[in-house]
Formats: sequence, structure tokens, C-alpha cells
Amino acid sequence: MGALYLHRSRILNIADRTEAFLNELWNSIDGSGPLPDMSAYDNQCCIDNSMDSDFGKKCSLLIREVVQLTKRERNPLDSVWEDGLPLFICGGGKEVPFYKNAIASLESAMTNMNGFLHLDLPRPSYLKADDLADTQYHRLGVAFGLSHSKEEVGEITPQSKIDDFRYEPQKPDLDRFYVSKDMC
Repeated sequence: MGALYLHRSRILNIADRTEAFLNELWNSIDGSGPLPDMSAYDNQCCIDNSMDSDFGKKCSLLIREVVQLTKRERNPLDSVWEDGLPLFICGGGKEVPFYKNAIASLESAMTNMNGFLHLDLPRPSYLKADDLADTQYHRLGVAFGLSHSKEEVGEITPQSKIDDFRYEPQKPDLDRFYVSKDMC
């Protein structure tokens, strides 16, 4: 759900709103009256703060589903649920208010954990980019990570190949606490 997906969502949203605006404008006259004033053609109605709403809901739902599934079925006893779930935000969307607000909203909505532990993407010591500020590494870090072959990254195990966590508490042996009639 990166920045280019947000950009695409905004463009498609504007296109849909513009089409609806133009259809409404087209149908507003019947051809027998005068044309509307030029101000009627102003399409500013199509851009407002609600544009990101659908995309935001999709992002939030996707992240909540992954986190809740992980906590419920994959690793419910991990300390990250109390300490904060590690979170890296990097790339073109890191400084976009939409993503900052979405993460803050998620943290307040997900009451079954203690929020996120915001971490910066670590900069490898062997990376030679002296003129790149540490605050800007996150943008290069995505490309740097994608430039590695699968052999360099390590083995990635698909979710379907990992068993869910199963907690089966041991049943205590209570027989030793009871006195039977044979013991009297």
C-alpha cells in the first residue's frame, strides 16, 4: 500500500468524481435555455479531504487483518504485543501525512496490543553514500533492498508453510489432592 498506490487511488478518485461532475453538468441544461455561467464549469468540487477515505480504509483493514491474525494464530505470546510491534515506514510515503495519520489511527483502534514500536530502517555500514543524510536513507533503502538477489536476502518461508501456534496447557494431576474411600 505504498505511495504510488495512494497516488493511483487519488487519480482514479478524481477521474470518477470528474466524470460524475461532468455528467451532472451535461444533464443540467436541456438545450433550450442559455449556457451556464463559466463558474459552473469549475471542477474544484472533485478534490477534497475525503478523497483518501476509501484507500485509507483498505490500508487499515489490511494491516489490522495481518496483525490480528498474527497475534491470534501465529505468535500470541510474543513480547511485542506488550513492548510494541516493530514497524518500519520507509520509501516515498514515509513523510506523507496520510500514512502518519493512518498509523496513528491504527494504533488507537488496535486495543489488543501496545501500539507500534517505530523504528528507522537501519543503514548498512558497507553502503557508500556519504552525501546521503541519515534522515533520507529510508528512500534509498527500499531500492537498496530490492537490488539484492533472493540468494542474498535469505530464505523466505511462505505463511502457508508455517504452522499456527497451538497452546495446549498441561492438565494438572488433581488425583493426588483427593482422598478416596480406600485410603481411610
